[in-house]
Amino acid sequence: MASASRKLNRSTVEVAGYRGRTLRNHLVRQGGPAAWLAIVFPGLGYTCDMPLLYYATCVLTAAGADVLQVHHDYRSGVFSTLSPEDQLECVAADALASYRDVSAPGTCSRVTLVGKSLGTIALATLATSGELRGHVEAAWLTPTLKTPELTSRLRGWSGRSLVVAGDADPHFDRDILAELEGQGDITSVIVPGADHALETPDGPTANLGILTRVMDALDRFVR
Repeated sequence: MASASRKLNRSTVEVAGYRGRTLRNHLVRQGGPAAWLAIVFPGLGYTCDMPLLYYATCVLTAAGADVLQVHHDYRSGVFSTLSPEDQLECVAADALASYRDVSAPGTCSRVTLVGKSLGTIALATLATSGELRGHVEAAWLTPTLKTPELTSRLRGWSGRSLVVAGDADPHFDRDILAELEGQGDITSVIVPGADHALETPDGPTANLGILTRVMDALDRFVR
């Protein structure tokens, strides 16, 4: 466990992503050596500065991980003009480039991947790429379970997983999740009435309670 007083080193890392486009990722390193790397992938309109991913980063750094936040706003005009196939290729290329840029052979004995929505496809691509070494685990926040590209990779993933979703999310499919739970080491947190943002119509206090519940689950998962 990281000390509460440990100094964190923050930097911006420029990476050549899909078709050479520059990603300006954020890297948070522990003050001392860390053999644990976490990578956080954004959603289509959900950046790493928004609550779920911001606090996920806080949980991971507090637990002792170096954390790389992949920063790209996939709402940009260029991404929206790509075909669905090229969009998936873009997300995959950004994920692989980001990991390769910060990882050195033999330096990481543990890798934790966290993705939100579209970011779960990036997560799945990296998790099943064969490039990761050591203990690998993944937290899938509001995964797009009805996307064949995601579910096909999930079916081939045997690592430890945390799945968080709302049962009012149009991308959630209870039958697919049950199938995946039957074949792997998956802990699920399903929030009644929550949408794709993991929010309900019950107001900000209720939604802050959901956020706390999700971060508690993530903290237990990575400890």
